[in-house]
Amino acid sequence: MGFCTAKHIDLLNMTNGWRSASAKVAEKCDALARKLEGKTKTVITTAKVDADDVNQLIQLINNLSEQMYRYRFEYIKDESRHEKLVEEHRMIYESIIEKDKEKAAKAAKLHIDNQEKSIIRQIRLERGQQEERK
Repeated sequence: MGFCTAKHIDLLNMTNGWRSASAKVAEKCDALARKLEGKTKTVITTAKVDADDVNQLIQLINNLSEQMYRYRFEYIKDESRHEKLVEEHRMIYESIIEKDKEKAAKAAKLHIDNQEKSIIRQIRLERGQQEERK
């Protein structure tokens, strides 16, 4: 199951503006889930979190952290990507040192996009291996 965790914005839950932003992001996540329904085996749901329930918030954050760590580890395990990974970090670092916000944002986006592609490849590989075992 995939999660679109737009509701984590409710953690801030300080003003109507934040609540409004959270609702808009949740609507977009729900729209994406409807658009992908039947086109993928993954069921996408928007995480529903009661911002007043601290234990629920902690559990959501811990679950997300575990997933992020798992796939980050998978990403760096592949030695063929190490040079690219170092180069991406160098580009981000240098952009920050140069105080070039636009360049830093582009470098960070490239890095995140590459990680996303790698994670998707890994998930598909794992699913394929699971299917073969059946």
